[in-house]
Amino acid sequence: MYLSLKYNPARWLFTMALAISTMATSACSSGSAPGDETRAQQARDAKALEDLYSSVQGTWDGELVSQGLRPLAARLSVYIVYLQDGANPDGSTRLRPTLRARFLPQDVVTETDQLTLAGDYDRTGRLVMTSLANGGGSDVMLSLRGQAGGEQMQVELARKGGVWGVFRARRTSIDSMAPGAGAQQELRERWLRIHRPMEGAYVGTVRATAGNDYPVEISLVIVERPSSTGVSMPELQAQYRRLDFPSGIGEYSLKVDYNAQTGEIAMRDSGSAPSTIPGANVLSITGTWLQGVLRAEIRNKSSVLGFVEAKR
Repeated sequence: MYLSLKYNPARWLFTMALAISTMATSACSSGSAPGDETRAQQARDAKALEDLYSSVQGTWDGELVSQGLRPLAARLSVYIVYLQDGANPDGSTRLRPTLRARFLPQDVVTETDQLTLAGDYDRTGRLVMTSLANGGGSDVMLSLRGQAGGEQMQVELARKGGVWGVFRARRTSIDSMAPGAGAQQELRERWLRIHRPMEGAYVGTVRATAGNDYPVEISLVIVERPSSTGVSMPELQAQYRRLDFPSGIGEYSLKVDYNAQTGEIAMRDSGSAPSTIPGANVLSITGTWLQGVLRAEIRNKSSVLGFVEAKR
């Protein structure tokens, strides 16, 4: 008797298939788990977005040029945040890089200062962002669109649905972070730098529309108001007083809004100190404050009282 060693093709193919199957099973059990490939794809997608957004991320300094107004020095800070974008098959959180920005004129304080912009940037250099105020829609306060690439940016800004101006800037830093605890303090310091030179008592003569001109004193003063952040925020108030009346008569306490870009100022009855003049329940003063001179129209509820040029 002897043992046959004759080659058998069928047996050989079965043996090889079994070996390959065993190796594949072993590799799967030792190095991978359900969801690994999904997470790997997520990481690749996130990395691609990060690489794209890095082209525009950073601090951009330049000027906002508005028709008929003086140019404003301004800064656009563009940064990346990571938002939850569903979940992976294994239940882990899926995160997606998202572009955010904050636009800050340097010499004025506006209603847009604390708005966060969200949007997108594509490989053609097109940047489109809109404020997140109250969910958008009719409440959108600020938006921008234009081109950014390399170290140059040119975008058009719209505010309250109307064109604000064109922002031309260059990237001064590639580092940019989401506004932190210091943002409120920065706003406070900038507000004070703009408004503190306005404080003082302004005296002038009202050229009354009905004749009988009279002297007035308009005092601008900064007061502090509490804030939920713990950083008190200043505001500008005015005290209006007719100098030809006894003390306590013909006096108003007024709220003040000032636009440093245009020099426009508006003072309106705050309601905290009703007028002591019968029939004159509302007072408003609108005009300009420029280089320490207040020029304004004075109105009551129904008519123009007169015009005044007042100086400290």
